[in-house]
Amino acid sequence: MLDKLPNLRSFMAVAEANSFAKAARKLNMANSSVSRQIAQLESQLNVSLFTRTTRHVQLSPAGEILYGRASGLIMEMENLAAELSADNVSPHGTLKVSVPWWFSQLHLAPLLPEFLAMYPDLRVVMQCDDGMTKLVEEGFDVAVRLSRLKDSNLIARRLGPHSFAMAASPEYLARHARVTKPEDLREHAMLSFNFSTPYHSWTLRKQGRSYRIPLKDSVLTSNNADILRQCALDGAGIIIQPVWGIKSEIESGSLIQLLPDFEVTSTTFDNGIFAVYSKESKAVNRVKVFVDFLAERLKVAG
Repeated sequence: MLDKLPNLRSFMAVAEANSFAKAARKLNMANSSVSRQIAQLESQLNVSLFTRTTRHVQLSPAGEILYGRASGLIMEMENLAAELSADNVSPHGTLKVSVPWWFSQLHLAPLLPEFLAMYPDLRVVMQCDDGMTKLVEEGFDVAVRLSRLKDSNLIARRLGPHSFAMAASPEYLARHARVTKPEDLREHAMLSFNFSTPYHSWTLRKQGRSYRIPLKDSVLTSNNADILRQCALDGAGIIIQPVWGIKSEIESGSLIQLLPDFEVTSTTFDNGIFAVYSKESKAVNRVKVFVDFLAERLKVAG
C-alpha cells in the first residue's frame, strides 16, 4: 500500500491543477515523471482516472471517486509510514509538554530524570500552569489534563483516576462543630479553588442524591492548590482536593477526611487524568514514547 503514496500525491496535484504541467511544477518534478506515476496508478487500479484532450484534463467518474478518498488515504499512509519507522528511529528533537502545576510537582518531576536518561536525544520543554492550553494553536505536542475532553479533534489517553476528598486538620476540627452531614458544611470555613471557568459550589453525592454547597462566602479562594492545602494543614478551614494531592496527609493524620462515605467534587464527577495530543501527533515517535512512559510509570492514587 505504501508504494502507492507518491502516485497518489501526483494524482491529487493533477486533479487540483487540471493540468499535468502545473502539477509537475508544484511537485518540482518532470512532466514525464508525473505522467508515469499517474499511468502506474491507473494500471494498479485498472481504471482510467482522467479524461484528456490536447487542452484540458479532467477527472473521470472513477477519478472523482478516488479524489474524494485520496486525502484520507494519503494521511493514513503517511501516519502508518511514520509509525512503522518509529521503532527503528531513536526519539529526537524537542518535545513540548503542558502540565498542571501542582500535578507536575508531585507526580511528573520525580519521573523526568528517568525519562531523560532513556531518551538522551530528546529535549523536553515543559510548561507548568493550570490554564487550559490550546494544544495545536500554541505548538504543544502533548498536554496532561485533569478532566475529560469535550467534543474535540484531539485524542485523550487515560492515565489514571482524578477523584476528590474533603478534609481539614485535627486542630480545625477541634475548634468547630462536627461535620456529620452535607448541610453542616454551611457553618464552616471553606477554602476553595478558583478555576479559570469558576465553579461556585462543591457537590456531594450518595445513593443517587446530590447536595450542593455554595462557595460564595469562602474565607479563601485561590488558583494555587498548594496554598489551599497548606492553609488547611494550618487549621484555616476545609478543602476539597484531588486524592492524589493529599493522600499522604490523610494517611499521616495531618488532615482528616470528612464525610468519607460521600462522593465529593469541586468540578464534576466525570473526571480522570489524560494525556491529550492531536491525531497528527499520534504516530510521532517522541509523543508516543512519552505517553507510553507516563501510562506505564505514573501511579496515581485516586
